Amino acid sequence: MYENDARRYHILIQLLNWNIEDRYLPKTIAVYGAGNIGKIFKQKVSEKCVVKYFVDREKRGQYIDGLPVKGIEGMIEDADTTLVVTATYDYENIYRDVRSLCPDVTIISLEDILKDNIKE
Repeated sequence: MYENDARRYHILIQLLNWNIEDRYLPKTIAVYGAGNIGKIFKQKVSEKCVVKYFVDREKRGQYIDGLPVKGIEGMIEDADTTLVVTATYDYENIYRDVRSLCPDVTIISLEDILKDNIKE
């Protein structure tokens, strides 16, 4: 548990200090994880790309920051929408679960966006 908390804290600090001005982001995204990190990520990127909805098992059916929250089964497989997983502590399981229902969706982790961001 402590390791996951430390990892989340580290990601949160990176996100808060992240300058997206010259960074590449997909044009349309959905955010997996409607907790603090997901909400902060949505706020930081919403001027640079379209955020369609959140995906979160526990909060599905709610609205957060004006966006609907869907479960994995409610995701729309859209070639133009990239799923950004902010719950990176469980990325492999989330990836597997999403891929089983939406085999063609593009999935990337927030950690990859923060560390390996490539200009387009």
